[in-house]
Amino acid sequence: MALAVGLAVTGLAVAATINLPTLALAAGGLGAGLIYDLGLRQTLLSWVPWWAGMSILPLAAYASVGALSLRLLVLLPLSLLVALALHCANALPDIATDRAAGRTSLPVLLGEQGSRAVAVTGLAAAGVLALTLLRPLGQSGPWVPASAAVVAVVVLVVALARLERPFPLMAVGTAVFAVSWLATLPVG
Repeated sequence: MALAVGLAVTGLAVAATINLPTLALAAGGLGAGLIYDLGLRQTLLSWVPWWAGMSILPLAAYASVGALSLRLLVLLPLSLLVALALHCANALPDIATDRAAGRTSLPVLLGEQGSRAVAVTGLAAAGVLALTLLRPLGQSGPWVPASAAVVAVVVLVVALARLERPFPLMAVGTAVFAVSWLATLPVG
């Protein structure tokens, strides 16, 4: 507990040295994690802190370089799809034990088949939406389509191989795609 508190305080102190928006977003991310860990993970709203964290992370990166803009609001629906997908994928191995313990998280309510479907379709939908937004947002270059192909392969593997623990593969595929998509996003 002391280590967690120390690291949280250190993280907020470092964020405060950058600028106020970065500090606010870092505090929001910390809050989302704490709310999840302190009980929201056991409820139907278990996905909300995931969405908050997935939204806040890239916003904090842009804030740290003074590049926040309204254009970044497009991250909200994209991060919602990713958060739902990764949350359901992460919980897949624990659904039976969580149900037996009386938890009512979204993945428990969806069950294994429903959670797997949300994981696959959520990630696929995020990829399609991000690709659909390339031209309207002024993004270009070969990296986004190439990384979208990585996500497509991940989605196919998870859908067809029915991996017991799809989260690590999905998280890596999502990270590859997110970094290339965000790197080509003109802000300003």
